[in-house]
Amino acid sequence: MGISFEQIVTSPPFNFLVGPTRTSITLHSALVAHHSAALNVLVNGDMSEARKGVAVLDDVDEDTFVRFSQFVYTGDYIPSSPVKPADVSEEGKISSKIPRWRFGTPPKYTLIRDTDDPNSTPQAVYFPNKYEKKRGQGFTFSPPKEIARRNELWETFGTLPCSRPIATTSSLTQTPARTKQQWSDNDAEPLLCHARLYVFGQKYGIKPLETLAIHKLWHLLVSFTLGPSKTGAIVELLQYTYSNTPDLNQDVDDLRHLVSHYVACECKTMAESEDFSQLIEQGGPFVRDYMKMIVKQVH
Repeated sequence: MGISFEQIVTSPPFNFLVGPTRTSITLHSALVAHHSAALNVLVNGDMSEARKGVAVLDDVDEDTFVRFSQFVYTGDYIPSSPVKPADVSEEGKISSKIPRWRFGTPPKYTLIRDTDDPNSTPQAVYFPNKYEKKRGQGFTFSPPKEIARRNELWETFGTLPCSRPIATTSSLTQTPARTKQQWSDNDAEPLLCHARLYVFGQKYGIKPLETLAIHKLWHLLVSFTLGPSKTGAIVELLQYTYSNTPDLNQDVDDLRHLVSHYVACECKTMAESEDFSQLIEQGGPFVRDYMKMIVKQVH
Protein backbone atom coordinates (compact mmCIF):
# COMPACT_ATOMS: atom_id res chain seq x y z
CA MET A 1 0.00 0.00 0.00
CA GLY A 2 1.34 3.42 -0.96
CA ILE A 3 1.80 6.54 1.08
CA SER A 4 0.67 10.01 0.07
CA PHE A 5 2.86 13.08 -0.08
CA GLU A 6 0.64 14.72 2.53
CA GLN A 7 1.15 11.82 4.92
CA ILE A 8 4.89 12.17 4.53
CA VAL A 9 5.26 15.92 5.03
CA THR A 10 2.78 16.11 7.92
CA SER A 11 4.44 13.30 9.87
CA PRO A 12 6.76 14.29 12.73
CA PRO A 13 10.51 14.28 12.09
CA PHE A 14 12.58 11.49 13.60
CA ASN A 15 16.24 11.93 14.44
CA PHE A 16 18.75 9.11 13.88
CA LEU A 17 22.19 9.33 15.49
CA VAL A 18 24.29 7.31 13.08
CA GLY A 19 27.70 5.68 13.30
CA PRO A 20 30.49 5.91 15.87
CA THR A 21 30.35 9.73 15.78
CA ARG A 22 26.53 9.68 16.07
CA THR A 23 25.93 11.99 13.15
CA SER A 24 22.41 13.44 13.29
CA ILE A 25 20.20 12.57 10.28
CA THR A 26 16.51 13.53 10.37
CA LEU A 27 13.82 11.79 8.30
CA HIS A 28 10.03 11.96 8.13
CA SER A 29 8.75 9.24 10.45
CA ALA A 30 5.89 8.18 8.16
CA LEU A 31 8.30 7.53 5.30
CA VAL A 32 10.62 5.46 7.48
CA ALA A 33 7.69 3.46 8.86
CA HIS A 34 6.33 2.88 5.35
CA HIS A 35 9.52 1.19 4.18
CA SER A 36 10.34 -0.93 7.24
CA ALA A 37 8.13 -2.70 9.77
CA ALA A 38 11.12 -3.01 12.10
CA LEU A 39 11.90 0.72 11.93
CA ASN A 40 8.18 1.46 12.30
CA VAL A 41 8.33 -0.10 15.78
CA LEU A 42 11.32 2.09 16.53
CA VAL A 43 9.73 5.37 15.45
CA ASN A 44 6.09 4.72 16.34
CA GLY A 45 6.14 1.98 18.99
CA ASP A 46 6.17 1.98 22.77
CA MET A 47 9.94 2.18 23.18
CA SER A 48 11.70 5.20 24.60
CA GLU A 49 13.11 6.03 21.16
CA ALA A 50 9.60 6.61 19.80
CA ARG A 51 8.67 8.84 22.74
CA LYS A 52 11.85 10.92 22.41
CA GLY A 53 11.91 10.94 18.62
CA VAL A 54 15.59 9.91 18.65
CA ALA A 55 17.32 6.58 18.03
CA VAL A 56 20.99 5.60 18.06
CA LEU A 57 22.24 3.40 15.20
CA ASP A 58 25.93 3.18 15.99
CA ASP A 59 26.37 -0.07 14.02
CA VAL A 60 25.56 1.64 10.71
CA ASP A 61 28.09 3.84 8.93
CA GLU A 62 27.03 7.33 7.93
CA ASP A 63 27.40 6.84 4.16
CA THR A 64 25.15 3.77 4.19
CA PHE A 65 22.42 5.58 6.13
CA VAL A 66 22.62 8.59 3.83
CA ARG A 67 22.08 6.25 0.86
CA PHE A 68 19.17 4.64 2.70
CA SER A 69 17.74 8.13 3.18
CA GLN A 70 18.10 8.81 -0.55
CA PHE A 71 16.30 5.54 -1.23
CA VAL A 72 13.28 6.22 1.01
CA TYR A 73 12.73 9.64 -0.58
CA THR A 74 13.53 8.83 -4.22
CA GLY A 75 13.53 5.05 -4.68
CA ASP A 76 17.21 5.10 -5.66
CA TYR A 77 20.62 6.00 -4.23
CA ILE A 78 23.94 7.35 -5.45
CA PRO A 79 26.67 4.69 -5.12
CA SER A 80 30.30 5.30 -4.34
CA SER A 81 32.11 5.91 -7.61
CA PRO A 82 29.68 4.11 -9.94
CA VAL A 83 30.96 2.59 -13.17
CA LYS A 84 29.72 3.50 -16.62
CA PRO A 85 26.09 2.39 -17.10
CA ALA A 86 25.00 -0.10 -19.73
CA ASP A 87 24.99 1.13 -23.32
CA VAL A 88 21.70 1.40 -25.20
CA SER A 89 22.04 0.20 -28.78
CA GLU A 90 20.23 1.61 -31.81
CA GLU A 91 17.83 -1.32 -31.76
CA GLY A 92 16.62 -0.34 -28.28
CA LYS A 93 18.30 -3.27 -26.58
CA ILE A 94 20.24 -2.90 -23.34
CA SER A 95 23.57 -4.68 -23.48
CA SER A 96 26.26 -5.23 -20.85
CA LYS A 97 29.35 -6.99 -22.09
CA ILE A 98 30.45 -10.17 -20.37
CA PRO A 99 34.16 -9.76 -19.48
CA ARG A 100 36.61 -11.29 -21.93
CA TRP A 101 38.55 -14.39 -20.99
CA ARG A 102 42.21 -13.88 -20.10
CA PHE A 103 43.46 -16.98 -21.86
CA GLY A 104 42.86 -18.87 -25.09
CA THR A 105 40.66 -17.52 -27.87
CA PRO A 106 37.53 -16.31 -26.11
CA PRO A 107 34.12 -16.29 -27.73
CA LYS A 108 32.32 -12.97 -27.33
CA TYR A 109 29.06 -12.95 -25.42
CA THR A 110 26.72 -10.00 -25.01
CA LEU A 111 23.65 -9.89 -22.79
CA ILE A 112 20.62 -8.73 -24.75
CA ARG A 113 17.35 -7.82 -23.04
CA ASP A 114 14.19 -6.51 -24.70
CA THR A 115 13.40 -3.11 -23.16
CA ASP A 116 9.72 -3.57 -24.00
CA ASP A 117 9.52 -6.31 -21.39
CA PRO A 118 11.45 -5.33 -18.21
CA ASN A 119 10.83 -8.78 -16.71
CA SER A 120 12.29 -10.67 -19.64
CA THR A 121 15.31 -12.91 -19.15
CA PRO A 122 18.43 -11.55 -20.86
CA GLN A 123 19.92 -13.79 -23.53
CA ALA A 124 23.66 -14.42 -23.77
CA VAL A 125 24.21 -14.08 -27.54
CA TYR A 126 27.41 -15.44 -29.11
CA PHE A 127 29.16 -13.40 -31.79
CA PRO A 128 31.97 -15.30 -33.59
CA ASN A 129 35.20 -13.41 -34.25
CA LYS A 130 36.88 -13.07 -37.63
CA TYR A 131 38.87 -16.28 -37.14
CA GLU A 132 35.68 -18.24 -36.62
CA LYS A 133 34.16 -17.16 -39.93
CA LYS A 134 35.04 -18.28 -43.41
CA ARG A 135 34.20 -15.91 -46.25
CA GLY A 136 31.22 -14.58 -44.32
CA GLN A 137 29.95 -18.07 -43.55
CA GLY A 138 29.72 -18.95 -39.84
CA PHE A 139 30.78 -22.45 -38.83
CA THR A 140 30.62 -24.52 -35.66
CA PHE A 141 33.28 -23.54 -33.15
CA SER A 142 34.11 -25.83 -30.23
CA PRO A 143 36.30 -24.03 -27.66
CA PRO A 144 38.53 -26.03 -25.28
CA LYS A 145 36.57 -27.67 -22.46
CA GLU A 146 38.03 -25.36 -19.81
CA ILE A 147 36.94 -22.28 -21.73
CA ALA A 148 33.52 -23.76 -22.48
CA ARG A 149 32.90 -24.51 -18.81
CA ARG A 150 33.88 -21.03 -17.76
CA ASN A 151 31.65 -19.65 -20.51
CA GLU A 152 28.76 -21.53 -18.93
CA LEU A 153 29.54 -19.98 -15.53
CA TRP A 154 29.58 -16.49 -17.06
CA GLU A 155 26.35 -17.13 -18.96
CA THR A 156 24.69 -18.23 -15.73
CA PHE A 157 26.11 -15.22 -13.89
CA GLY A 158 24.72 -12.97 -16.61
CA THR A 159 21.20 -14.30 -16.13
CA LEU A 160 20.98 -14.40 -12.32
CA PRO A 161 17.68 -13.07 -10.86
CA CYS A 162 19.49 -9.94 -9.65
CA SER A 163 20.34 -9.07 -13.28
CA ARG A 164 16.74 -8.04 -13.97
CA PRO A 165 16.41 -4.29 -14.63
CA ILE A 166 14.76 -2.15 -11.98
CA ALA A 167 12.63 0.81 -13.02
CA THR A 168 13.09 3.92 -10.87
CA THR A 169 11.73 7.44 -11.19
CA SER A 170 14.58 8.96 -9.24
CA SER A 171 15.89 12.40 -10.21
CA LEU A 172 19.12 11.92 -8.25
CA THR A 173 22.20 13.30 -9.97
CA GLN A 174 24.57 10.41 -10.43
CA THR A 175 28.26 10.91 -9.71
CA PRO A 176 30.36 10.82 -12.92
CA ALA A 177 31.85 7.40 -13.62
CA ARG A 178 35.45 6.77 -12.71
CA THR A 179 37.87 5.84 -15.42
CA LYS A 180 40.11 2.81 -14.94
CA GLN A 181 42.91 5.14 -13.82
CA GLN A 182 40.69 6.81 -11.22
CA TRP A 183 39.72 3.50 -9.63
CA SER A 184 42.72 2.96 -7.39
CA ASP A 185 44.12 -0.54 -6.88
CA ASN A 186 42.28 -2.67 -4.32
CA ASP A 187 39.72 0.08 -3.68
CA ALA A 188 36.78 -2.00 -2.44
CA GLU A 189 34.45 0.89 -1.56
CA PRO A 190 32.58 0.96 -4.92
CA LEU A 191 31.70 -2.70 -4.28
CA LEU A 192 31.14 -2.53 -0.53
CA CYS A 193 28.68 0.37 -0.65
CA HIS A 194 26.13 -1.89 -2.36
CA ALA A 195 26.84 -4.84 -0.06
CA ARG A 196 26.31 -2.66 3.02
CA LEU A 197 22.96 -1.45 1.74
CA TYR A 198 21.92 -5.03 1.00
CA VAL A 199 22.80 -6.01 4.59
CA PHE A 200 20.99 -2.94 5.96
CA GLY A 201 17.89 -3.80 3.94
CA GLN A 202 18.05 -7.40 5.09
CA LYS A 203 18.40 -6.41 8.76
CA TYR A 204 15.41 -4.05 8.69
CA GLY A 205 13.22 -6.02 6.29
CA ILE A 206 13.42 -3.61 3.34
CA LYS A 207 13.21 -6.03 0.41
CA PRO A 208 13.10 -3.38 -2.36
CA LEU A 209 16.38 -1.96 -1.04
CA GLU A 210 17.95 -5.43 -0.98
CA THR A 211 16.83 -6.00 -4.56
CA LEU A 212 18.15 -2.65 -5.78
CA ALA A 213 21.50 -2.99 -4.00
CA ILE A 214 22.27 -6.48 -5.26
CA HIS A 215 21.25 -5.48 -8.80
CA LYS A 216 23.67 -2.54 -8.73
CA LEU A 217 26.43 -4.78 -7.38
CA TRP A 218 25.76 -7.38 -10.09
CA HIS A 219 26.02 -4.72 -12.78
CA LEU A 220 29.25 -3.41 -11.31
CA LEU A 221 30.78 -6.89 -11.22
CA VAL A 222 29.75 -7.54 -14.84
CA SER A 223 31.48 -4.29 -15.86
CA PHE A 224 34.46 -4.78 -13.56
CA THR A 225 37.83 -5.52 -15.19
CA LEU A 226 39.60 -7.74 -12.69
CA GLY A 227 43.39 -7.78 -12.64
CA PRO A 228 46.01 -8.82 -10.08
CA SER A 229 46.04 -5.35 -8.50
CA LYS A 230 42.30 -5.46 -7.78
CA THR A 231 41.86 -8.94 -6.32
CA GLY A 232 42.20 -7.45 -2.84
CA ALA A 233 38.95 -5.54 -3.37
CA ILE A 234 37.15 -8.80 -4.18
CA VAL A 235 38.60 -10.44 -1.06
CA GLU A 236 37.29 -7.54 1.05
CA LEU A 237 33.87 -7.96 -0.55
CA LEU A 238 33.92 -11.68 0.25
CA GLN A 239 34.95 -11.09 3.85
CA TYR A 240 32.26 -8.49 4.42
CA THR A 241 29.58 -10.59 2.74
CA TYR A 242 30.24 -13.76 4.69
CA SER A 243 30.61 -11.89 7.99
CA ASN A 244 27.30 -10.04 7.67
CA THR A 245 24.87 -12.40 5.95
CA PRO A 246 23.14 -15.53 7.31
CA ASP A 247 24.31 -19.08 6.70
CA LEU A 248 21.10 -20.72 5.51
CA ASN A 249 20.44 -24.42 6.02
CA GLN A 250 19.04 -25.50 2.66
CA ASP A 251 19.85 -22.48 0.51
CA VAL A 252 22.47 -19.77 -0.07
CA ASP A 253 21.91 -16.10 0.72
CA ASP A 254 21.54 -14.08 -2.50
CA LEU A 255 24.55 -11.86 -1.83
CA ARG A 256 26.72 -14.85 -0.94
CA HIS A 257 25.62 -16.61 -4.11
CA LEU A 258 26.43 -13.57 -6.23
CA VAL A 259 29.97 -13.02 -4.94
CA SER A 260 30.93 -16.71 -4.78
CA HIS A 261 29.65 -17.17 -8.34
CA TYR A 262 31.69 -14.19 -9.52
CA VAL A 263 34.85 -15.51 -7.88
CA ALA A 264 34.30 -18.89 -9.54
CA CYS A 265 34.05 -17.10 -12.91
CA GLU A 266 37.33 -15.32 -12.17
CA CYS A 267 39.01 -18.31 -10.47
CA LYS A 268 42.23 -18.17 -12.51
CA THR A 269 42.90 -14.53 -11.64
CA MET A 270 41.84 -14.95 -8.00
CA ALA A 271 44.05 -18.03 -7.58
CA GLU A 272 47.11 -15.81 -8.06
CA SER A 273 46.16 -13.61 -5.09
CA GLU A 274 47.94 -14.24 -1.79
CA ASP A 275 45.05 -12.66 0.14
CA PHE A 276 42.62 -15.01 -1.57
CA SER A 277 44.82 -18.02 -0.79
CA GLN A 278 44.81 -17.05 2.89
CA LEU A 279 41.02 -16.72 2.80
CA ILE A 280 40.74 -20.22 1.32
CA GLU A 281 43.02 -21.62 4.04
CA GLN A 282 40.62 -20.32 6.70
CA GLY A 283 37.84 -22.55 5.40
CA GLY A 284 34.24 -21.85 6.38
CA PRO A 285 30.99 -21.23 4.47
CA PHE A 286 32.63 -19.34 1.60
CA VAL A 287 34.94 -22.23 0.73
CA ARG A 288 31.93 -24.56 0.76
CA ASP A 289 29.92 -22.32 -1.61
CA TYR A 290 32.96 -21.65 -3.80
CA MET A 291 33.77 -25.33 -4.20
CA LYS A 292 30.21 -26.02 -5.31
CA MET A 293 30.69 -23.47 -8.07
CA ILE A 294 34.06 -24.93 -9.07
CA VAL A 295 32.60 -28.43 -9.24
CA LYS A 296 30.22 -27.13 -11.92
CA GLN A 297 33.29 -26.38 -14.05
CA VAL A 298 34.67 -29.88 -13.59
CA HIS A 299 31.41 -31.62 -14.45
